[in-house]
Amino acid sequence: MFHVEMFAGLPGKRDELLEQRRMENRYYEFLNRPQNVIFTRESGSNWDAMTIGFHESLEAFAAAGNRYTQEQQNAAAIHAGFESVDDIGPYLRSLLSYHNDTIGVPSN
Repeated sequence: MFHVEMFAGLPGKRDELLEQRRMENRYYEFLNRPQNVIFTRESGSNWDAMTIGFHESLEAFAAAGNRYTQEQQNAAAIHAGFESVDDIGPYLRSLLSYHNDTIGVPSN
């Protein structure tokens, strides 16, 4: 299963948005979770970054955060540069003009 996200940063926030995406990958890496592939816009579109995350199934995607204690998640978040695990989502949203995402599966 693929989780595809497209992000447009607020004016002047593109570099900070890209760093937030890298920080989130460091968070995943600390927890031994698969990291997202990060793409950046160079020209021709209205989005600044796109990520693709790969997951075994929808169930695995939905349950990923439940595999770790609050202490483990906070340690990973702080290691990645966030204030806490509860800061990851609000910090990302503070940088965005908009965000779109979708889920896909490989075709047979």
